[in-house]
Amino acid sequence: MDNEAMDSFDEIRGKSDLAEAFRKISVELYNKEHNPAKALEAINQACALDPENSRYIYDRDRILENVGADPLVRLSMLEEKKELIDERDDLSLNYISVLSRNGREEEALDRLMGRNFHLDEELQPKIIAVYKELLFAFALREIKEGNKDRAAVLCELTFTYPDCLGVNKGKALPDNKGWYLIGEIKKDEGKDEEAEEAYKKAAEGPLEPELLKSVSDYPSDSLYWIGLAKARLGQQKEALDIMRKLMDFGSANMKEETFGEDKEEELLYETYRDELVTKNNEYCRMLISLGVKGLGEVNR
Repeated sequence: MDNEAMDSFDEIRGKSDLAEAFRKISVELYNKEHNPAKALEAINQACALDPENSRYIYDRDRILENVGADPLVRLSMLEEKKELIDERDDLSLNYISVLSRNGREEEALDRLMGRNFHLDEELQPKIIAVYKELLFAFALREIKEGNKDRAAVLCELTFTYPDCLGVNKGKALPDNKGWYLIGEIKKDEGKDEEAEEAYKKAAEGPLEPELLKSVSDYPSDSLYWIGLAKARLGQQKEALDIMRKLMDFGSANMKEETFGEDKEEELLYETYRDELVTKNNEYCRMLISLGVKGLGEVNR
């Protein structure tokens, strides 16, 4: 390698080393100083120094996701480096989720089904949740347009996961919503026996709410759908009890003080205590809201 080429190589390597240093500073600011704004500034420096590093692009989007940034802002920043998105499963999934939240469901589903995800235990719940969200969005659209058979098929697709998702089949999210919507479709079509069978399946499952375990959890609304299904089966008391249980559980678990332990891992952006409280309270408010909504629907 001649001297000019060596100088160029050293400059690139130097920038790469400096970019990684900024990333570590960003992690420190986020994990231990609990300062997402400064952490974002630092990871932006890493992105500027090493603009082809997809890990830095993911880290930046992870911060934005954790602090609840506008999905349109996240989409704009991701698409600035669209050519790097397919390099990582986690970055691809974030992009798919953001596409969906910006009204680009068709493109999101195409991307999801067109990628072969690697088996990743940590990423699986999010992959499953995004897959179901997209199919339910299309199913509800078909119901509004009167295409009930197509809607039922879309709901049924949520019960199984294609191999491309890299999902351990034992890692399923509850199917109560899918079965309830199928029950509604069959009921509207006058197929009462098929509707009842679907409602029975929708009414199966645990009847106790669970705490949100981490910021990455996708909260389950399965109890709400179980309650609605029980109401359709004529079990009004059980349905009302479930909706009240959602409200009581949400109210009892709202947090005023921080809880849990800070993460010590130096190379990952981890959720810190204040964020866990915020996410926990959002989750509890969601449960309360579902309970109130469910009471109205059961009593209707």
